[in-house]
Amino acid sequence: AENCRTTWNIVWSCLVTIFSCTWVAVHPNIPRPVSTREMSLVQRLRHSLWEFLSNRMLLFVVALLVPEYILAWAIRQRLRAREIAQEHKGVWIYSNWTVTHGFFVIMGGFHLFKPPSPTPEETGRLLQQASIVDPPSPSISGDTFRLPPREPIHDPHEDHEPLRMLTEYDLFRSGNDYQFIVPTEDEIKDRSKSDWLAKSIALIHTTWFLVQCFARGNQRLAITELEIVTGAYAMMNFTIYFFWWKKPLNIGCPVRVIDRQGEPPQQTRVRRHLGETALEYALHVIIGNQDDEFDWRRMPSASMFWSDCTDFKIISRADIITVLIGFLFSAIHFFAASTSSSLWILSCIVMIIVPIFISIFGCGGHWRTFASVEIVPLAMWFVFIGAFFYIFARVITLTLAFTTLRSLPAAAYETVQWTTLIPHV
Repeated sequence: AENCRTTWNIVWSCLVTIFSCTWVAVHPNIPRPVSTREMSLVQRLRHSLWEFLSNRMLLFVVALLVPEYILAWAIRQRLRAREIAQEHKGVWIYSNWTVTHGFFVIMGGFHLFKPPSPTPEETGRLLQQASIVDPPSPSISGDTFRLPPREPIHDPHEDHEPLRMLTEYDLFRSGNDYQFIVPTEDEIKDRSKSDWLAKSIALIHTTWFLVQCFARGNQRLAITELEIVTGAYAMMNFTIYFFWWKKPLNIGCPVRVIDRQGEPPQQTRVRRHLGETALEYALHVIIGNQDDEFDWRRMPSASMFWSDCTDFKIISRADIITVLIGFLFSAIHFFAASTSSSLWILSCIVMIIVPIFISIFGCGGHWRTFASVEIVPLAMWFVFIGAFFYIFARVITLTLAFTTLRSLPAAAYETVQWTTLIPHV
């Protein structure tokens, strides 16, 4: 009937919305530049598959299971990009520095390349050319016009070896005289695989999904648990898009910066806690303090959740905003009133409490400043256990959201009649 929907209609609408919120909305950093020119077809396929699984697929899983972590990453990048734009706007006379430029730097948009060492043959040829004071001009013999032999056309940058990404410190504070042209904001947007129109379409779809849910609630029609979960993702999606609106999407190649003078000695801002254990380092990743632990002068590219953010004020603001939005995200699940399962309610409580606890313990990533040596190991295990229970609670809510579709009330299959008149996915 026209005023009814099927279980498949519910599942399809929710899956498309969740995909839009967890795959399309995530803006990854720029991967390490790798030349595939000399790779075989099998090697290229293997490389592409590995990049897909280790980057995009992993980000999708994190966005699905821990969307608050993606939100915190987006907030830190936004605040840091705005800080870079405010500090350096107008410093370079040939570039109008914007927030988009700040995002471009953070995501690894500038990469240092090392030119190849000349081979003995090339060195000999260069010396021979340098010894010729007055090279012979082209001669005409009879009807034959002879030109000097031409070298094959070759891109001089193809053989350059990628060294590492360049951070804001490298570009502005290190004193290195890197020679390169800063792209304009329009040029950066042209590199992006998405624009405001594509983002607007994704937001319109998620908005339409929320409108349908509100309309069902207004008409006292049943809303399934899967729709409640999807609605929470949709609302989280709006905030992620807000903070990443000016960040370029899916840029595959950075701007090449040629290392003409050689890398300077590594004397500044390397990893602070070189003696820490693997568990301590994993703790930094969980609480979002990993940026201060990376030896960025040895990073071949921007790491997955890199935001170049070590300032206590920025990290604390990002944590507070994330906790508030994350609280609303998890609290939405309580609107599934038809669910009498205590497991669902307990999972919702866990998803609210754990992020608050981790943020308090992180204290803006400066937990070492107030935690005593005796408390740190115990608190570490609380964080790990809390993170495990959070992911477990997220899996439970997703599982219950699908299993409850087997016994829906009749009102769940009724549709809001006026929504059928509007085309949608």
